[in-house]
Amino acid sequence: MGYSSLLYAIGAIAMGGLLLLSMYRGSGQVDAGVAAYQQQTRARANARTGLQLALRDLVERENLSTYPGRPRTSYPNAAGPDVEFQVVANTVSDTAWTDPAICAQSTTADTSRIRLTVTGYAPATGGEVTHTIHACYARETTPLLPPALRRAIYAGTDVTLSGDVQITSVDGNADVHAGQDLKAIGLNPGSSIEGYGTYGFGTSGSFGDAFAPVVDTGEDPLRQIDPVSVLAFDPDHYRDSNDAVCGGSPCGQYGPPSYPPYPLYTDAGDRTISSPMLDAVSLVAGCVDCGTREHPVTYFVDGNLTIDGTVRVDGYLHFIVTGDVTIKSNSRLVTTSDPVPPDPGADPDWIRANLDEDGETRLGIYANGAITVESGALVAAQLYGGTSVNTESGVIVIGAMATNGSFENTSSLRLFFAPAERYNLPRGLRRDVRRGVRTAAYAEWLHGTGS
Repeated sequence: MGYSSLLYAIGAIAMGGLLLLSMYRGSGQVDAGVAAYQQQTRARANARTGLQLALRDLVERENLSTYPGRPRTSYPNAAGPDVEFQVVANTVSDTAWTDPAICAQSTTADTSRIRLTVTGYAPATGGEVTHTIHACYARETTPLLPPALRRAIYAGTDVTLSGDVQITSVDGNADVHAGQDLKAIGLNPGSSIEGYGTYGFGTSGSFGDAFAPVVDTGEDPLRQIDPVSVLAFDPDHYRDSNDAVCGGSPCGQYGPPSYPPYPLYTDAGDRTISSPMLDAVSLVAGCVDCGTREHPVTYFVDGNLTIDGTVRVDGYLHFIVTGDVTIKSNSRLVTTSDPVPPDPGADPDWIRANLDEDGETRLGIYANGAITVESGALVAAQLYGGTSVNTESGVIVIGAMATNGSFENTSSLRLFFAPAERYNLPRGLRRDVRRGVRTAAYAEWLHGTGS
């Protein structure tokens, strides 16, 4: 072999060695990449396992904010490597954690929401790989009307009906219940009540055939029943400046509002409303979604409230009144922009225009004292008076009336029964049934070292 041929052979061998070394190195890099991917996948799977177990824990708890989490533990896994994770739980009042910011609602602890930080671990050469999930969860509930508010008229003590009483229902029965005595004083023979009349103690006077339920369950139209729980309502709850409230409900109860926590719209002292328009949307400055079904506005009156004139309320709103409420003679309190017809009771389309798509009232008036609706007034609202509700001659109500005290109409009454909007009830009146938890915010990322 010549010298040049020898050099060529040596060069070929060297090139082959370099090529083989490059192949070995490439294979090692691929193996390392596969190992890293497997470690990351394992860490993420462990984190998700921890999250699922934490959610199972939360569903079974009454108070989310007391959930202690789960310490870092390695759990045996018959199908493969052990599962190792940690769950750290914090209430949403932990302002140090603001990512996602949706979880940091206020500095007041909200027992209906919780933030979880779940970390999954996977061993790796030179350390460990971790995968973290940040999530915020809220209690999911279904609001239900308390039994007292499922009736056209409810009184904790006596109900007295007089004159010409016409009570119909937008849908179903329009029942009347007296916790004590159900009384008829000069009730016209032509009176008609499309529902059952029930009482706790007894009756007096003659009702004739006034009670005629639309949905007949086969029971006596007028009968004694077991006690119906009185309503629990305390307007002083709304005085507490430390109780952050958004749109009439604890911040975050229906999911995060798109505005910072604002106080209730408050009038300190007696208030008379006579303006033709009350816009719930603009009552709370900076509130972009107030007055909606999910975020109804609470108008707090620390004193007495008087409605005098024609007032249209736009949006979902409820008045909370520490004193008495008076709706003056011939006033109109409505929730539709359609003009009031000459005979509102004869126009079913106009009546429904004052209700939402579910046939429920958008407006509520809840007073600690008495509610008086003077003669000729028209009201499209749920009315609750702590001590009594009284209506005078020629009153028309689209909604329902309830009191822990007594109810009395002094003469003719036309009531078109529509229940209160369930989400628009003030605290103390609504009853929520737990259904589990829902995700309010979610984020996850990989970090840590390993090879």
